[in-house]
Amino acid sequence: MKQRGRQSSAALSTVTNTVLWEAKAPDYLSAEQKEVWQTCVHRLGHDWFPAEVLPLLEQYTTAVVITRSLTRQLNNTDLSPGERRKIEGAWHTYTHMMLTLAVKLRIPTQSIRKQKPKVYAKRPWEAEAESD
Repeated sequence: MKQRGRQSSAALSTVTNTVLWEAKAPDYLSAEQKEVWQTCVHRLGHDWFPAEVLPLLEQYTTAVVITRSLTRQLNNTDLSPGERRKIEGAWHTYTHMMLTLAVKLRIPTQSIRKQKPKVYAKRPWEAEAESD
C-alpha cells in the first residue's frame, strides 16, 4: 500500500523496473518495408503505435513499398497503353490504401500538429461598444 504525503528525494531518485514499449518491425518484412517502419516509428515515437495498430502499420509499409514499385514501373517509357492503364489502376488502388491507413494511424503532420485557436470576428454589438 502506498504511503500518503510527499515522497523523499531518495524515493524519487530510484529507478523502478519499467518495461518500455517498443514497436519492433516483424522479421518477415522486407528490408524496404522495415525501413519505412523504422522511419514512421522513430519519427512519431514507439508509444504512438500501440500493439493493436501494428497490423495496420504493417499494411501501411506494404502499401508504401508497392506504390513505390508501381511508380518506378510507370516511369518506364516502353509500356504499352494497356499495361500502363493496368499499372495506373493498381497505383491508384495502393495509393488510396496508403493514404487511408496513414490517416487511420494518424501519421500525417496535420494529426500531430497543434491546431491554432479559432479567431472569430467581433459581433456587431461588440464593435459598436468599442467605437463609443
